[in-house]
Amino acid sequence: MKIASVILTRLGNKYLREYVEYYKKIGVDKMYFYDNNHEDEPKVIEVLQDYSDNGFVEIIPFGNVEGRIQEKAYQDFYDKHGNEYDWLCVFDDDEYVTLNYGNNLKKFLELPVFNNANGVCFPMVNFCDSGIIVNNKNTRLDVYTEIKDLGDVYNRSFYKTIIRGHLMNVSYLAGNYENNNGHFYTDGCHYPVIDGVCYNCLVDCDGHNLNGSCGSLTLYATFNGFLKHIPTGCIDDFMHMKMKRDWPDTENKQHFGYEYFLYYNNHTDEKWNYFISHINQ
Repeated sequence: MKIASVILTRLGNKYLREYVEYYKKIGVDKMYFYDNNHEDEPKVIEVLQDYSDNGFVEIIPFGNVEGRIQEKAYQDFYDKHGNEYDWLCVFDDDEYVTLNYGNNLKKFLELPVFNNANGVCFPMVNFCDSGIIVNNKNTRLDVYTEIKDLGDVYNRSFYKTIIRGHLMNVSYLAGNYENNNGHFYTDGCHYPVIDGVCYNCLVDCDGHNLNGSCGSLTLYATFNGFLKHIPTGCIDDFMHMKMKRDWPDTENKQHFGYEYFLYYNNHTDEKWNYFISHINQ
């Protein structure tokens, strides 16, 4: 079995080495980084040069692309490399697959429940800042350890997908789509359209088919695996990474700010004072 991973990244350099080592350890064979850093920003190659030299990482310049950047990167990735791998991971640089099979992704994907699946969808479990203001380490997996409970509906409905390779018609750009069952909206960052059908043979980590609305009605705690998502990190991480980056495509989307930070983390006066004192830096 051969597994590849694609990552669109911007201003995420601080934790990319940890991210690469994590996915290398669980069984990914090659990682493709679409570098969306702008001309005056640090480039991915600056922190992953050795991985690039030995061929484990390939870096694709993607700084001048506009509009639906994530979907365009994923589409380019599958179009070019879909026939080279058995499975292709499509996750962000703040999302870590966590499995109940010794964290061995290949053994996990060999489970019989995935034999007929076009994709395996991992529910996202969100981890908050754990009360930290500044993280002085180049690691976050063992720093941000507290789960942020956003309610059952959210925690069982937001997924990211490992897609099977060698499929003929995979679209991350479909967006609004109508098929014989009616009108659907599919978020290409999370679920590709396959052979013109939304949620076509996509299953959760227990092998249950997604129903196309909120996925399986099983809570994440009962899954064989989940996606550890660190959406903001500490307030310092948030301001220097996510907030400076903003949405990849800002059209009709609210900009990141302290209100967004509070969706995933608890407020304290210390965090607010840090935010106010550093907002213009």
